[in-house]
Amino acid sequence: MAHHIQFQENYDDDNSTHPPHSDATKNGKEVWRLEVPKSIITLNVIIIFLCMQVAFVMHSAFRSIEEKKTNKVDQQPVLAGCALTPDNVTSSAIASKSSFHASKIFMVMGPKEKFHEFVEIVREASKNHPLSFIYASFDFEIEDPVSAGCLLEGSDQQNNRLDCKTMFIPNTTWTEGRNLLAEEVVRKERKNGKEYKYWIFADDDLDMHCDCMEDTVDQNVCCWSKVLSFFDGDDIPDKVTSLSVLPTDLPPTKNPKFWAVSTADAMIQAFKRDYIPYVMPYATLEKGISEWSSQAAIFCVFETCFESSIMWIPNVTVNNEEHRPYTRGSTLEAFKDTIAKNYHDSDAGFFPCANARPQAFGQLYQKTAEFDTAEELNEAIPPNNLEKCNPLVERYKRWERQIE
Repeated sequence: MAHHIQFQENYDDDNSTHPPHSDATKNGKEVWRLEVPKSIITLNVIIIFLCMQVAFVMHSAFRSIEEKKTNKVDQQPVLAGCALTPDNVTSSAIASKSSFHASKIFMVMGPKEKFHEFVEIVREASKNHPLSFIYASFDFEIEDPVSAGCLLEGSDQQNNRLDCKTMFIPNTTWTEGRNLLAEEVVRKERKNGKEYKYWIFADDDLDMHCDCMEDTVDQNVCCWSKVLSFFDGDDIPDKVTSLSVLPTDLPPTKNPKFWAVSTADAMIQAFKRDYIPYVMPYATLEKGISEWSSQAAIFCVFETCFESSIMWIPNVTVNNEEHRPYTRGSTLEAFKDTIAKNYHDSDAGFFPCANARPQAFGQLYQKTAEFDTAEELNEAIPPNNLEKCNPLVERYKRWERQIE
C-alpha cells in the first residue's frame, strides 16, 4: 500500500480544504503532510518480530556448531602421549573440561615388564574417579605407552580415560627415582594449573591382600583398586597427613580399625598435598649410603612436625617379598648424619632428631589407639608443629625453583 503524500500551495487558514499539519508554517506557501495507515504499522511490527525470531534461531545454531567443534577437539587422541588429558588439548577445551582434573596422582617405579600390570590396576581404579598415573621404568624405555594399553578402552573417552605418563630413569637409586617422580608431578601441576590432593608413591613389587568379592578382576588388582579408591571417600580424618598400607607381618593382620603412627614403610605412601612442602624432596644421600637413610629422614619429619598422623588404610594389608637389590643397613649415627645434612638449619635453630633414640626409626613408632571410626581417630591425633617446621618449607621452595 502506497503512502499518502499531499502538497498544497497558496492556502490560508480560512480557505484551506485540509487543515495544515501542526508542524507546518502558518500562512506558508507549501505544506508537507504524511499519512500512514494503521495496517502498515501492524505489518512492520510483525516483520520486526519475525526478524528477531530468525536471529535467535541462527544464534542457537552457530553456538551448537561451536560446541560440537570443542567436543571434537576434546575427543581427538594424541599419539605422542598416553591419553586425552588436560595436557593434550587446547586452552579452550581445558576451560570446558577443567572438572576432569584428577584429585590424586599415582606414581610407580619399576621394570618395563610391570608397566602393563599397573595400567590394568589404574584402569580398574579409574572407573569411578579420575586418576593420573606416572610409571618410571629403570631397565628399558617404554617406547609406545598408547599401544601398551595406557588409553582406557570404550567409546565414552571423555568420562572414561586415563591420564598417563612414562619416564625412563636408568642408573638411579630408589631415593633418586622417587625425587624424579616428584619433580614430574610439580611440572604437571604447573601445566594443569591445579594441584593434586594426594601424591601416592608405590614400589612395583607389592602384593595387596583384602577381602575382595569381585570375580571379574584379579585379586591383587581388586585390592589395589580398593586402596586407590579409598582417597575419594569420606573416611580420611582432617588431621591425617599421610596414608599407607599395613605390612602383613605386622599386627593386626586384618587391620579393620582406624589408627595411625609416625613411622610407616615407604613401599606405599600417600601424602596430602598440603604437607608435600614438609616432606619433599626425599633426603639426598651420599654415594653408597643405605636407602634406609632416606626413609629414616621421613620418619624424623613426621615425629617432629606431625606426630602420629600416618593412617593405615583399613581392611587391606601388603607385602613385598621380591625386594629388588639396593643398599641396605645403617646405624643410628648414619641416620642422624643424613638428617643433619638435609634438614638442620642453624640460622632458624632447627635441629630435628638430633637426640633421637633407635626406636624412633622403627616400625609403628608413636602409635595411636585403634578406633572404630575416622572421627575418633581424628580426635586422637596430636596437634601438628608446622610453625616449628617452617625451615622444611623453605627447603622445598629452593628445590621447587630449580625444577624446569
